[in-house]
Amino acid sequence: MMRLPSFRYEAPTTPESVVELLAQAGPAAKVLAGGTDLLPNMKRRHQQPELLVSLHQVEDLKQREVFLEGCSLGAGTTLTELAGDEGLNAGHRALRQAAAQVATPHLRNAATIGGNVCLDTRCTYYDQNEEWRQSIDYCMKAEGTRCWSRRPRPSAWRSPPPTAPRLSSPSTASSSSWDPTRPAASPSPTSTRTTASST
Repeated sequence: MMRLPSFRYEAPTTPESVVELLAQAGPAAKVLAGGTDLLPNMKRRHQQPELLVSLHQVEDLKQREVFLEGCSLGAGTTLTELAGDEGLNAGHRALRQAAAQVATPHLRNAATIGGNVCLDTRCTYYDQNEEWRQSIDYCMKAEGTRCWSRRPRPSAWRSPPPTAPRLSSPSTASSSSWDPTRPAASPSPTSTRTTASST
């Protein structure tokens, strides 16, 4: 069983308190919302913060408001709350439906829209425990120099957050926006994947 490393936990109730705690701790702190991505990463020792600043009690981050021209979603809104908000039916039904399709009810109950947008890129080679990553000499995302997911042909895909396509504004879309049909760039000769033997 993978266990969490030791850390200090703070649960402020205002955005100002959150900012103050993060400013004091600097890079040694991480923000905890739903924790569906951060906590597994901590168990795998991808991140080992000394301080977790919880957003659970910051009510200002859970507010939602629908306008004629759009809507405002608090970063602390869970995907379950988003999927169940009938006020979004008028002009944002696709966003509501996208949130309802993410993962399972247990994860939607914890996962937040803010965490979903800031989700770390998924990678089979990175999302492993310390011993496994050490056996392949790590990867360029953490401690290593090689991207194991890249191949000579462009077949490595970048996974966006599930709600990203619905949160993107058409007026701000550009050629650099995420495109589910576009593969990652071809790797340089120094990052060509080799096969690690398994034991």
